[in-house]
Amino acid sequence: MSNKIRLIVAMDTDGVIGIHNRLPWTSKEELKHFMTLTKGKCLIMGRKTLESLPVLLKGRILICLSTTEEIPIYGEDCVVFYVKTIDYALKLASQLRPNEDVFIAGGSSIYQQLLSDDKVDQLDISIMKEKANIKANDQVFKIEIDFLKWNCIEKVNYIEFIYFKYSRLSI
Repeated sequence: MSNKIRLIVAMDTDGVIGIHNRLPWTSKEELKHFMTLTKGKCLIMGRKTLESLPVLLKGRILICLSTTEEIPIYGEDCVVFYVKTIDYALKLASQLRPNEDVFIAGGSSIYQQLLSDDKVDQLDISIMKEKANIKANDQVFKIEIDFLKWNCIEKVNYIEFIYFKYSRLSI
């Protein structure tokens, strides 16, 4: 496959990416950054991540991992395909957008599966300056990244977050 697979995530310094299937913060600045990076690209995400979106993301092809068969959704400047496996999602993305970057947009189990299988070529990480406000009974979602496998190639300091771009180290 000639597509670069990029994991894109916003998290706090403890690796928290979600609470109760929602982002634990609201940041127009980080959302704008996400929208800029992913415009015109394929995004692969889980069903719960897709359902947590307030609206479908215009100008993108969304590939949703789901255990159930669903009919593709065609929205305004957006289409959603449903597939059952990550391998098929990656294959579909390479057919729909050959030689273009494919973004993995969550959730935590999809992130962890791809990271453990060494299928990710690049990390696009926004470290939020605001820590997630976790309460005792919250359902918390985290990501764990072994940064010893990655080389930081870009760092940009924004008002609400710090963006890091990592490339996989050759072993």
